[in-house]
Amino acid sequence: MSASSEPPLPPGWVTQVSRRTGMTYWFNTMTGQSSYECPASGSGGLPMGSSLPPPPHAPYGGSVLGTSLSASAGSTGLYEGAGGPPQAKRPRLEEPAALADADEAGGEKHKHVALAVAAAYDAHEDRGIAGRKASSILHLKNFNNWVKATLIAEYAPRPARRVLDLACGKLGDIQKWRLAGVESYCGVDISGTGIRDGRVRFNTTNARAGAMAAKLVRADLGATLLRGSGVLAPGEAFDVISIQFALHYLFQTEHRALTFFRNVADALAPGGVFLGTIPDAAYLIRRLRDLPRGQLKFGNSLYYVAFDPATAARQYAVGDAPYGLSYDFFLAESVEHVKEYVVPWPLLTRLAAAAGLEPLANDNFHAFYERMRGEPRHGAALQSMRVMDCEGTISEEVRDRGGQAEGGQREKRGQRGRDKREAEGERRGRDAERCRDRER
Repeated sequence: MSASSEPPLPPGWVTQVSRRTGMTYWFNTMTGQSSYECPASGSGGLPMGSSLPPPPHAPYGGSVLGTSLSASAGSTGLYEGAGGPPQAKRPRLEEPAALADADEAGGEKHKHVALAVAAAYDAHEDRGIAGRKASSILHLKNFNNWVKATLIAEYAPRPARRVLDLACGKLGDIQKWRLAGVESYCGVDISGTGIRDGRVRFNTTNARAGAMAAKLVRADLGATLLRGSGVLAPGEAFDVISIQFALHYLFQTEHRALTFFRNVADALAPGGVFLGTIPDAAYLIRRLRDLPRGQLKFGNSLYYVAFDPATAARQYAVGDAPYGLSYDFFLAESVEHVKEYVVPWPLLTRLAAAAGLEPLANDNFHAFYERMRGEPRHGAALQSMRVMDCEGTISEEVRDRGGQAEGGQREKRGQRGRDKREAEGERRGRDAERCRDRER
């Protein structure tokens, strides 16, 4: 049968090709059902017998797990779950479809590490509001949230109508994006549990009709090309791309890092802004070199970093082999023994430049805090977001952990980028002048 004479597929069904068998199969993006028999034939898309290996559970490279539409777009997406009863006329995310496996392009070893990261976050228990308030790392979490909120407030373009939130987790930053005026949100994460919990958070908090449209995707950002896998529609681009506290997972190999930045280059609109936070490589290597001979671990009661011996052996030759510089990281009540990777700043700068990005600013968290806390709105947020402890200060443990990280902002080349860099220079000049005034 020619393509032109094929009957249309029922709603939700798409045609895919199995990587394992090379056979054509059909996948329902709404229910997660897969079948070797075309649903347009009237069979209803039921799976065939056991003479064939079962078809994949989801399209290669990640599956779109849910899309919400504005109320005016009709009833699709305005349901509690797939096939559920109609709810209030406001954007909602549908029940996620079956999850896609991580891409195998980086090799079995690298795939295993990526899935281990996903499993670690999948296993993390949600402690609820009461549990989070009683957390031993409450002020550290609040400090990190203050950094992210300040980054968005300072550097996200206005208006920022479209955002691509990479490594979005459980959509912990969704309210920050609402406050930034985002109308269309796309979240991508390797954790299936995070995506499912994120859907619940979105549907619970997206109470205003037409407030925000969204789609959530499970995919390995170091192995999946979002455009090529159908996650992003032709021509779809974003005003802001953000990846918070996760970019370092992509520096296991050059292949994974390049795949990530190819996605950024492909999805960021001209003049758009890329925001990210990562562990400070200079700080990590300096702490490693300060350790007594034979020791590879440092930290405090909240966290520790334990370097792999192979990484320690390369500490004076980072520029010669900058990928795969691994260490185990532990953070109380949050991250348990997850393998992370050092991201040398010169390497990150080169990759960003190759993706068409120009630097706006970058700071270690300590420097960022000192620079931003003097701004009235950000200083007030330190109090309202409960960053300070009961004595009105930031504890030494939080300062120690905060010193490990740095944030960066880059913009896709364009006139708006030059204007922003000039404005940033002017503001730094004003900051310096205020410091001189206080010293007089």
